[in-house]
Amino acid sequence: MTTPAVLIVEDHPSAALGLAHPLRERFDVLLASTVAEAVAVLRRVAVAAVVLDLGLDADASPLHRELILRGTPVVVVSGLEADAARTIAARLYPFNRTLDGAPQAPRRS
Repeated sequence: MTTPAVLIVEDHPSAALGLAHPLRERFDVLLASTVAEAVAVLRRVAVAAVVLDLGLDADASPLHRELILRGTPVVVVSGLEADAARTIAARLYPFNRTLDGAPQAPRRS
């Protein structure tokens, strides 16, 4: 049986390693620190999910477009204040649950 892959897109190396550590027991963890690297990984590897930092230092719209087109589950992480991060994430991704039970963005069909 093949181990599912998870892509972590994080531009701070220590944060990326911290996110990767607990996932390595169950997933093949791939790391990308730029939007271009992440898009390249997605085009070569079928990933089960993506852990995505909202605060990347580049225009991430090509990555968001790729994730939405593929229907890839996305876990959003951010150093932003929680309400700001939740608002941005809700605009980008049609998610149906949050970890803290906050109001949920409607699913787009």
